[in-house]
Amino acid sequence: MDKHKDKTLDNISALFQRAKLSGLCQQAAFHSQQGRPEQALAILDQVIQAMPMMVDAHSNRGLVLRRLGRQEAALEAFEWVIDHFPDNAEAHNYRGIVLTDLGRMDEAMSSYHRAIELKPDFADVYHNITMLRKIKPGDKIVATMESLYESVDATSRLRIHLGFGLGKSYNDLRHYDKASYFYREANRIKRKTIHYNTKDYIEQVGYLRDLFTPDLFARFAGSGVADESPIFIVGMPRSGSTLLEQILTSHPGIEGAGEIPFIGQLAIQQGVSTGKKNLAWLKDASSGTLESIGKEYLKQLRIFGGENSRFITNKTLANFWYIGFIHLILPKARIIHIKRDARDNCLSIFTSYFTDDIPYAYDLTELGRHFCLYTSLMDHWKNVIPGHICEISYEDLAEDTEGEVRRLLDYCNLPFDGKCLKSHENKRAVQTASFVQVRKPLYRSSVGRWKSYEKMLLPLILALKEG
Repeated sequence: MDKHKDKTLDNISALFQRAKLSGLCQQAAFHSQQGRPEQALAILDQVIQAMPMMVDAHSNRGLVLRRLGRQEAALEAFEWVIDHFPDNAEAHNYRGIVLTDLGRMDEAMSSYHRAIELKPDFADVYHNITMLRKIKPGDKIVATMESLYESVDATSRLRIHLGFGLGKSYNDLRHYDKASYFYREANRIKRKTIHYNTKDYIEQVGYLRDLFTPDLFARFAGSGVADESPIFIVGMPRSGSTLLEQILTSHPGIEGAGEIPFIGQLAIQQGVSTGKKNLAWLKDASSGTLESIGKEYLKQLRIFGGENSRFITNKTLANFWYIGFIHLILPKARIIHIKRDARDNCLSIFTSYFTDDIPYAYDLTELGRHFCLYTSLMDHWKNVIPGHICEISYEDLAEDTEGEVRRLLDYCNLPFDGKCLKSHENKRAVQTASFVQVRKPLYRSSVGRWKSYEKMLLPLILALKEG
């Protein structure tokens, strides 16, 4: 009886221990989502030390390492799971994703196919496969996805992945009406899960225009940290930013840190510490405060970009909201604005699945209005800090690559390097939806792509005209 009681107590203790460690995994995921991957990694290492065979801890560790840009280490984490639990379909999918980041497409495809063997209804993987290869007539994956699409619940998240996958497939097949149908449906279902109100963003643009005036910049002239190493790439998603980043980081003087959200976090943290909403704390800020924030950003940047790099890029595109703040804390930082034809840009957003939610992306009218707000705010920044933003268009980059690359490097005060014209040979990991395109030489086929979808895009075009 006593032995039975002891065994029961041991089981209860083990359950409590596992629940505690699962809670720590969730805490680590929260830190990672909030842009604190180093803290997340420390927690997960603690969990693995306590329970070495905990699958979730190893998988989450792989995801955090990927977020840190440490793809080889992330790959090891997922391969550990596969070695110990070979039937774990999620691990095979994640392995495929990291291999895709690294440009090892054939190996990635093998991982995706293994994931589907283990889990035939794994919608995410079908979508990943369609993104990795061009779909040709007779490809069986299309019929398989359509069958799955009809079998799952009409509001299921599975339909989102399958819808984007089918949209991509029919786009490849040039069946644009069918592609439009699946893209619209995938976005419609996704939109239902998102809280978004254009009015909030209209108010935010107005607030920033009122706050960041020439007088504010004159008042803080000479403040911040006069460090030239940061390069900020800003703009809209799918504007050509990943291509631009690959071009710049092909230069030996430039390191890429990827997308790191520290600027927004630093601004918000200062507001919390002063008890003031938004950026209202700037009205009473001191030069010492701006310098301190600038130093903190540089400290965090070096974690991702290396200790000795002359220049380090940050490709968090939404930093266009913070350009005024950036100029106050880092007045010597380079700011490069990559822009693209609004119709092509918005079409590319609407037909892409984003891991991180972009709330304005899933309705064409809202997307058009948001694009106009972004354009309006960029015009404001150019007016209040003239000469500090380098603008480059995707179309110009595609038309005269060498001329535009020379202009970019002149802006960064760097000598021309021919490697920048061979950015498709750059072996650095790429984690965006452009992972296939940046592995190929620059091409112009995506210029004017919107014309194939003009019927679908009518709400967008109207919103752009109104804006």
